[in-house]
Amino acid sequence: MSSVKHCRPAPRLPSRFLPLPLPLASVKLLGLAAKDRSFSVHNHTGPDIYQKIEPDFTVLNAVEKQLGWNLTEPFVFCQTRMRDTDQLSKDILPRGKLAKLIEAVAREVKVVLLSFHTGRWLDSYSEFENYPNCFRYPCKSFPEQACLIHFAKHCLFFTEGDFGSQIYVPPFLGKDVTAIAPSTVYRIGSTPIDLWNRNLFRFGGQIIPKVSEEVFASKNNMMKVVIDTLN
Repeated sequence: MSSVKHCRPAPRLPSRFLPLPLPLASVKLLGLAAKDRSFSVHNHTGPDIYQKIEPDFTVLNAVEKQLGWNLTEPFVFCQTRMRDTDQLSKDILPRGKLAKLIEAVAREVKVVLLSFHTGRWLDSYSEFENYPNCFRYPCKSFPEQACLIHFAKHCLFFTEGDFGSQIYVPPFLGKDVTAIAPSTVYRIGSTPIDLWNRNLFRFGGQIIPKVSEEVFASKNNMMKVVIDTLN
C-alpha cells in the first residue's frame, strides 16, 4: 500500500475529538502500549493535520506462522471492546446472537478473532469463544493488529459500554469497519462518527455504524450484515 503523500487539513475540532499521537492513543486503540513512534495519526507540521497509518510488514511472517496460513487468503477480521468496570452504557451485546453472526460469516470465509487482555483493571479487552473456521489470534502489539486489518476483506468490530476508540483504527489504515453496538452507546455523545467520516477518515476507510438491537431483531437483518461484510 502506498503512503499518503499529501495530508489533508481537517477542521478544528473540540479537543476531546482530536487523536493523540499513536504511542499514547494505542493504549486505548488496541489496549496494549505501543512504543514504536513510527506510527502516528498526527502530522505535527500543523495543528489539525491527519495522515494514514502504514502497517509495519516486518511482523507479517510471524502473524502468518501464528495463524497457519497466508494473509493473502480472504478473511474477515473481528475485534471486541469489553470492560469489566462500570460503563456509561449498561447494555451488553447478546452473546448467543453474536455467535450466530460470526458463525454465519465463517461459513463463507475464514474469520480472525483478535484477542488481547492486558490484565489491567481499567483497560478494555477483546475475547471470543471458539467457532468453526475461526482463528483466535492473541495479539501483543499494534503492528500485528495493523497487519491483520490491512489484509482483511472487511473489519467487523463489536463494542459495548462505550464506543471505544479502537474502532477508529481501521479507517486510519484505509479500511472500512462495521461497528455493532447497543443503541445506548450511540446516545452517550462520545461517538462523532459523521464528523470523523466526513472530515478525518479520507484515506479510503469509513466507520459503518450498526445498532445491535436492529441487527439482531431478525434473521433477515442479521444476514444483511453478513452479506454486506462479505461484499
